[in-house]
Amino acid sequence: MIGPNLSSNQLLLLVRPLRRFTLVKEAATDRPSDDLILQRTDLSILTAECTIWERLAASDQVDLAVLSSAPGGQTAISETPLKSLVDFIEMATLPAAWSLANIVPGGDNGEDAGSDMDEELSLQDCEKVVATSKALIVRAIVELSSKMDVSDRGFTWFWDTMGKWSAGTARDDLVSCAFLVFGNAAREGKAVFEFSAE
Repeated sequence: MIGPNLSSNQLLLLVRPLRRFTLVKEAATDRPSDDLILQRTDLSILTAECTIWERLAASDQVDLAVLSSAPGGQTAISETPLKSLVDFIEMATLPAAWSLANIVPGGDNGEDAGSDMDEELSLQDCEKVVATSKALIVRAIVELSSKMDVSDRGFTWFWDTMGKWSAGTARDDLVSCAFLVFGNAAREGKAVFEFSAE
């Protein structure tokens, strides 16, 4: 069981596996992932990690101040665990280092992508795992947003991002996330007043 007071460093460790799926260009030192077993392992870790985030968000184990702060008192928003979660929703894709030679373009075989290490891995199965993982993080973000104070300046970038997603994106998942976040925030009269004032 994770303790009730998670530090920023602990939360950053929990987002590290998510970052592997959000990097546009991975570091040259990153291992090439042409091994099917490693790819399946990455997908299993991703699913487990996103499930942990969904459960943490529903608990009282995440302090929003810690979630929105960078380690060591840094002020860079890009280094916060919350920013990593938002980036994952927006940018997650299969890692660039993966060799798709072992991934067949065929359809879903009806099983989890990590179910049998000897079977071929289809591109659609991999994409389905990433999409399911994004949905878990969306649920976590929506839950966390219900605990946020709209007037807290530390979350201004978050509300601005949700506003951009709701106003001008062609991606349904981002629009849905933004509307769910705003819906949670609008439950309180103060939140509605804050949004209507802008």
